Amino acid sequence: MTEASPMNASIPPTAPAPGAVVASGSGWATGLGIVALVYAVLGILVNAGGIAMLVFSEQAREAAGGMNVANLAFGGVAILLGVVLALGAFGLLKRHRFGVRATLTWAAARLVLLLVASIYGWLTLPVQVDRQMELMDERIAEARGGSGGGSRSVTISVGGGGGGMDREAMLRWSKLAFVAGIFFVGAMPVATGWILTNRRRREEIAGW
Repeated sequence: MTEASPMNASIPPTAPAPGAVVASGSGWATGLGIVALVYAVLGILVNAGGIAMLVFSEQAREAAGGMNVANLAFGGVAILLGVVLALGAFGLLKRHRFGVRATLTWAAARLVLLLVASIYGWLTLPVQVDRQMELMDERIAEARGGSGGGSRSVTISVGGGGGGMDREAMLRWSKLAFVAGIFFVGAMPVATGWILTNRRRREEIAGW
């Protein structure tokens, strides 16, 4: 008779090595990581493009009322936060707790930046609308071969249907677009924070 070889004995499962990718049953971390990475890259490109326009485009500076230091600062901070989010996204894809911390840090900081930028933008919105009216009045005057004037009373034809938009109407629509933009930009950090602080997902993250 031969004794059973130790090689035939069942081998108990071993714990995953540090840094190994841990599979997730729901796959939410992979989905969130991909969305966050795309969002971060797009945000960096958009803000970098906005800064480049202010620096190199005279027309953009005219529309903004000159070299707007506040907008440059907001764009620079947004780019830095985009880098933080990108790092967090890679961490989520690898199932590292660092990714969760970085992503939550981004979400909180992005909401603070959004609040500050929203207050500043709301307070300066009338000035921006006045500047837009002045620019349009100048373009109309140039097209007619005359000199501009009375920018706040100029009426802009819309769609050629006989309708018009004066300063108050433009300001009203600008406010609606501004509020819609706030909700659009704020949706991602709010949703991300909710996903990562959900109790069930926090329990899963604790096992990473």
